[in-house]
Amino acid sequence: MTRTPWKTETVRWTTRFGRFVDGCGIDKLASDLGINRSTLYNYLNGRTEPRRTMIAKIVIAAKARAFRLTISDIHRHSAKVRNEREASR
Repeated sequence: MTRTPWKTETVRWTTRFGRFVDGCGIDKLASDLGINRSTLYNYLNGRTEPRRTMIAKIVIAAKARAFRLTISDIHRHSAKVRNEREASR
């Protein structure tokens, strides 16, 4: 898979969760999860963190695609993205 150059410049695409979303595609994954793509972008950008029920759906979607993603991976993603944003201020 070829990455778009700007995707490698931010941490949100380098975490396991970011790589999973990138591999699935925003539109497809949002549709599969029954959420708006803007909600998924908010998760990626660290503006919001998914609730437990949504985290479970994301982990199940990853497993269905043979991608190993854990609850901790999603929590770490949120923390890492927030830390990067705060460090750049």
